[in-house]
Amino acid sequence: MPKELLSRFRVLYLPEYTKEEFIHASTKVLVERENVASDLAAYIAEQTWEVSRDVREAVRIGKICRSRDEVDEDIRLIRRYGATIVQ
Repeated sequence: MPKELLSRFRVLYLPEYTKEEFIHASTKVLVERENVASDLAAYIAEQTWEVSRDVREAVRIGKICRSRDEVDEDIRLIRRYGATIVQ
């Protein structure tokens, strides 16, 4: 973002989620907002942590996957073709 535009905003640098925080937040959003069963939501959160630190990625997975097998396949696709942020 150009510094002239950026100067119009307050920029905050927030620490990354810990694994536990990420799993808790992702699971909560999936269960409460996306109506995903709690056991599947926790599984999605755990698996998403391996490829992303973005709760929105867990939500995307939760919207299209209805089983652990589907989650596993989606994670395989992300690993193979997606831009992961985990180093």
